[in-house]
Order: sequence, then structure tokens, then C-alpha cells
Amino acid sequence: KSLEEAIRALDDQIESAILSSLGEFYVIHGLGNGILMKGIHQHLKSLNSVKDYYFAKEGDGGMGKTYVILK
Repeated sequence: KSLEEAIRALDDQIESAILSSLGEFYVIHGLGNGILMKGIHQHLKSLNSVKDYYFAKEGDGGMGKTYVILK
């Protein structure tokens, strides 16, 4: 996916999680050359609905997977 497509999908997932009263979910963005990872993290940082986000542990996807914690 392009970064723009990934951001739209992320926004849809956040909306669905909020509507379903989920407090946490994860995003698999892979490693590649880091464009999706950096763009997704930058977007998450700008959202009021996001309390925190962090990379998965090494055995759980490491830097290719980000957990998102909602407020």
C-alpha cells in the first residue's frame, strides 16, 4: 500500500475500534525501507484519540508491528 492508503486504512481501523469499545489493536506495516512505519507513527502522534503506540517485542513482530492504545 502507499502511505496515503495505509493512513486511510489506519483511520478506518481507529474508528472501528472506538465504535467497538476496543482499547488496543495493532498494525502490521513491515520493515521495508521504513516509509510506512515512519508515516504511520507520525500520524498516530497527531491523533487525540491515541493514548500511546509502541513497537511489538522482537518475538512478536518487532519493528514491523506497532501496537496502538486508544484513550
